[in-house]
Amino acid sequence: MDDEVIDRLQRVRLTPDEGELITIWGLSFDLINEEAGLEIGKSLGKVVEVDCKAFASDQARFLRVRVEIPLDKSVHRGGPVVNPEGDQTLVAFKYERLCGLCFQCGRIGHKSKECNLPSMEGEELPYGEWMKAGFKKGGAESRRTPDRNMGRQETAPESGGTKASP
Repeated sequence: MDDEVIDRLQRVRLTPDEGELITIWGLSFDLINEEAGLEIGKSLGKVVEVDCKAFASDQARFLRVRVEIPLDKSVHRGGPVVNPEGDQTLVAFKYERLCGLCFQCGRIGHKSKECNLPSMEGEELPYGEWMKAGFKKGGAESRRTPDRNMGRQETAPESGGTKASP
Protein backbone atom coordinates (compact mmCIF):
# COMPACT_ATOMS: atom_id res chain seq x y z
CA MET A 1 0.00 0.00 0.00
CA ASP A 2 1.27 3.44 -0.78
CA ASP A 3 1.65 6.15 1.88
CA GLU A 4 -1.41 8.09 0.67
CA VAL A 5 -3.75 5.10 1.12
CA ILE A 6 -2.28 4.33 4.55
CA ASP A 7 -2.75 7.98 5.55
CA ARG A 8 -6.41 7.90 4.46
CA LEU A 9 -7.09 4.68 6.35
CA GLN A 10 -5.52 6.13 9.50
CA ARG A 11 -7.80 9.18 9.23
CA VAL A 12 -10.81 6.85 9.15
CA ARG A 13 -9.66 5.63 12.58
CA LEU A 14 -11.50 2.35 12.74
CA THR A 15 -9.78 0.76 15.70
CA PRO A 16 -10.96 -2.27 17.68
CA ASP A 17 -11.97 0.04 20.55
CA GLU A 18 -13.84 2.50 18.37
CA GLY A 19 -15.56 1.20 15.24
CA GLU A 20 -18.05 3.14 13.13
CA LEU A 21 -21.26 4.41 14.72
CA ILE A 22 -24.26 3.55 12.57
CA THR A 23 -27.86 4.67 13.01
CA ILE A 24 -30.55 2.31 11.79
CA TRP A 25 -33.72 4.05 10.59
CA GLY A 26 -37.09 2.55 9.68
CA LEU A 27 -37.43 -0.11 12.38
CA SER A 28 -40.77 -0.76 14.04
CA PHE A 29 -40.88 0.24 17.72
CA ASP A 30 -40.75 -3.40 18.88
CA LEU A 31 -37.34 -3.77 17.17
CA ILE A 32 -35.70 -0.75 18.79
CA ASN A 33 -33.87 -2.75 21.44
CA GLU A 34 -30.44 -4.13 22.27
CA GLU A 35 -31.03 -7.65 20.93
CA ALA A 36 -32.20 -6.38 17.54
CA GLY A 37 -29.22 -3.98 17.47
CA LEU A 38 -26.82 -6.88 18.03
CA GLU A 39 -28.43 -9.00 15.29
CA ILE A 40 -28.49 -6.20 12.73
CA GLY A 41 -24.98 -5.08 13.71
CA LYS A 42 -23.61 -8.60 13.13
CA SER A 43 -24.74 -8.37 9.51
CA LEU A 44 -22.61 -5.20 9.11
CA GLY A 45 -19.39 -6.34 10.79
CA LYS A 46 -18.09 -7.03 14.28
CA VAL A 47 -20.35 -5.38 16.88
CA VAL A 48 -18.47 -3.26 19.41
CA GLU A 49 -21.56 -2.01 21.27
CA VAL A 50 -25.23 -1.14 20.99
CA ASP A 51 -25.99 2.37 22.23
CA CYS A 52 -28.73 1.75 24.80
CA LYS A 53 -29.18 5.50 25.39
CA ALA A 54 -30.58 5.85 21.88
CA PHE A 55 -33.72 3.86 22.74
CA ALA A 56 -34.12 4.79 26.41
CA SER A 57 -36.84 7.25 25.40
CA ASP A 58 -40.37 6.13 24.59
CA GLN A 59 -40.04 8.20 21.41
CA ALA A 60 -36.92 6.46 20.04
CA ARG A 61 -36.96 6.44 16.24
CA PHE A 62 -33.68 4.66 15.50
CA LEU A 63 -30.99 2.33 16.86
CA ARG A 64 -27.31 3.22 17.16
CA VAL A 65 -24.75 0.45 16.85
CA ARG A 66 -20.95 0.72 16.90
CA VAL A 67 -19.48 -1.76 14.43
CA GLU A 68 -16.02 -2.56 13.10
CA ILE A 69 -16.54 -2.33 9.35
CA PRO A 70 -14.36 -4.49 7.08
CA LEU A 71 -12.45 -2.06 4.87
CA ASP A 72 -12.19 -4.55 2.01
CA LYS A 73 -15.97 -4.68 1.46
CA SER A 74 -18.63 -2.16 0.48
CA VAL A 75 -20.60 -0.59 3.33
CA HIS A 76 -24.28 -1.49 3.63
CA ARG A 77 -26.84 1.12 2.61
CA GLY A 78 -29.74 -0.66 4.26
CA GLY A 79 -31.85 -3.69 3.65
CA PRO A 80 -34.65 -5.93 4.87
CA VAL A 81 -35.17 -6.76 8.54
CA VAL A 82 -37.66 -9.43 9.57
CA ASN A 83 -39.45 -9.08 12.92
CA PRO A 84 -40.42 -12.10 15.08
CA GLU A 85 -43.89 -12.20 13.50
CA GLY A 86 -42.31 -12.58 10.06
CA ASP A 87 -43.09 -9.07 8.79
CA GLN A 88 -40.34 -7.56 6.65
CA THR A 89 -39.31 -3.91 6.92
CA LEU A 90 -36.75 -2.05 4.83
CA VAL A 91 -34.31 -0.04 6.92
CA ALA A 92 -31.69 2.57 6.05
CA PHE A 93 -28.24 2.90 7.61
CA LYS A 94 -26.69 6.30 8.32
CA TYR A 95 -23.00 6.48 9.25
CA GLU A 96 -21.63 8.97 11.77
CA ARG A 97 -18.18 10.46 11.07
CA LEU A 98 -18.00 8.65 7.74
CA CYS A 99 -15.09 9.85 5.64
CA GLY A 100 -13.18 8.50 2.68
CA LEU A 101 -16.17 6.66 1.18
CA CYS A 102 -16.15 5.96 -2.54
CA PHE A 103 -19.65 6.77 -3.83
CA GLN A 104 -19.12 4.36 -6.72
CA CYS A 105 -18.03 1.08 -5.04
CA GLY A 106 -19.00 1.81 -1.42
CA ARG A 107 -15.59 1.05 0.06
CA ILE A 108 -13.79 3.22 2.57
CA GLY A 109 -10.31 4.47 1.68
CA HIS A 110 -10.59 6.24 -1.66
CA LYS A 111 -12.84 8.66 -3.56
CA SER A 112 -14.91 7.95 -6.70
CA LYS A 113 -12.38 9.59 -9.01
CA GLU A 114 -9.72 7.14 -7.74
CA CYS A 115 -11.98 4.05 -7.98
CA ASN A 116 -10.92 1.04 -10.05
CA LEU A 117 -14.51 0.34 -11.17
CA PRO A 118 -15.63 1.72 -14.53
CA SER A 119 -16.98 5.27 -14.27
CA MET A 120 -20.75 5.63 -13.83
CA GLU A 121 -20.99 9.12 -15.32
CA GLY A 122 -24.56 10.15 -16.08
CA GLU A 123 -25.97 7.51 -13.71
CA GLU A 124 -27.03 7.91 -10.09
CA LEU A 125 -24.24 6.60 -7.88
CA PRO A 126 -25.27 3.82 -5.47
CA TYR A 127 -23.63 5.57 -2.48
CA GLY A 128 -23.59 9.21 -1.50
CA GLU A 129 -23.60 11.99 1.07
CA TRP A 130 -27.13 10.91 2.05
CA MET A 131 -25.54 7.97 3.91
CA LYS A 132 -23.97 10.31 6.45
CA ALA A 133 -25.89 10.86 9.69
CA GLY A 134 -27.10 14.43 9.85
CA PHE A 135 -26.78 15.00 6.10
CA LYS A 136 -29.12 17.79 5.10
CA LYS A 137 -30.47 18.34 1.62
CA GLY A 138 -32.35 21.54 1.04
CA GLY A 139 -32.47 22.39 4.75
CA ALA A 140 -34.16 19.17 5.92
CA GLU A 141 -32.50 15.89 6.79
CA SER A 142 -32.51 13.52 3.85
CA ARG A 143 -34.96 10.69 4.40
CA ARG A 144 -34.00 8.61 1.39
CA THR A 145 -36.09 5.45 1.43
CA PRO A 146 -34.13 2.21 1.17
CA ASP A 147 -34.76 0.30 -2.03
CA ARG A 148 -34.81 -3.45 -2.50
CA ASN A 149 -31.22 -3.55 -3.78
CA MET A 150 -29.60 -1.80 -0.82
CA GLY A 151 -28.18 -4.86 0.95
CA ARG A 152 -25.09 -6.58 -0.37
CA GLN A 153 -26.08 -9.84 -1.98
CA GLU A 154 -23.00 -11.70 -0.77
CA THR A 155 -23.83 -11.13 2.90
CA ALA A 156 -27.64 -11.38 2.88
CA PRO A 157 -28.94 -14.37 4.85
CA GLU A 158 -30.79 -16.99 2.83
CA SER A 159 -34.01 -16.16 4.68
CA GLY A 160 -34.19 -12.89 2.75
CA GLY A 161 -33.23 -10.53 5.54
CA THR A 162 -31.78 -10.05 8.96
CA LYS A 163 -33.94 -11.64 11.61
CA ALA A 164 -34.31 -9.61 14.75
CA SER A 165 -36.34 -10.25 17.82
CA PRO A 166 -37.35 -8.02 20.70
